[in-house]
Amino acid sequence: MIGFTSTKNQSDPGKLWKLLEQERFIDKDQFKELSRKARSENKYLSEVLLEREALPQEKLLTILSEALGVPEVRLRGRVISLKVLNLIPKEIAEQHSVIIFKKIKDVIHVATTAPENQQTIEFIQRKTGLAVEVFITTAEDIKWALRKYDVELSEEFAQIIAASMKEALEVNDTAEKMANFVPIIRMVNAIIDRAITQRASDIHIEPTSGYLAVPFRIDGLLHTVVR
Repeated sequence: MIGFTSTKNQSDPGKLWKLLEQERFIDKDQFKELSRKARSENKYLSEVLLEREALPQEKLLTILSEALGVPEVRLRGRVISLKVLNLIPKEIAEQHSVIIFKKIKDVIHVATTAPENQQTIEFIQRKTGLAVEVFITTAEDIKWALRKYDVELSEEFAQIIAASMKEALEVNDTAEKMANFVPIIRMVNAIIDRAITQRASDIHIEPTSGYLAVPFRIDGLLHTVVR
């Protein structure tokens, strides 16, 4: 049965305000203004607070964690498995500011700036078929993790090219065997492996005058995974 492993992430503005007041982060008028901003922009108060980079992010994260009853996590510098990251496409992660950063058996750890957003968490449950443990993180940490979607395949290509050049220089064999060191063969294999990981239905190759784009079709929509 699919379910949350954390269920306390309900918004309590009164408790949050008391904790912010204790730390003298903002005054009551600022808190009211931020609450109005959250409503007008259809966001959660935690999101709006975490967007204020002038506030000490570490302490703010701890306050929000206590107020919402969810653990905090910093993503920057963490090793996140590509297979785990790609349990949801980048476009979904970016749109909802969520990152799947860990998987333990049938439970995934999801970091977000809005743990109050039950609709998004339930969507991720349905999408992955796994139970979700919710963590709160900063907007900057989400941005840092989102960049891993873009660089992972590019970095893999760079490693493939470097390794192929080294191997080709070290081996003096027949042209047929030398063909095994051509980077494009391994690069295509890497693209196919990535498509399988992301559950893509098809792979597109789109050449332009300046670059080659490789979009995958995932859930009926095209998502460019590398240029």
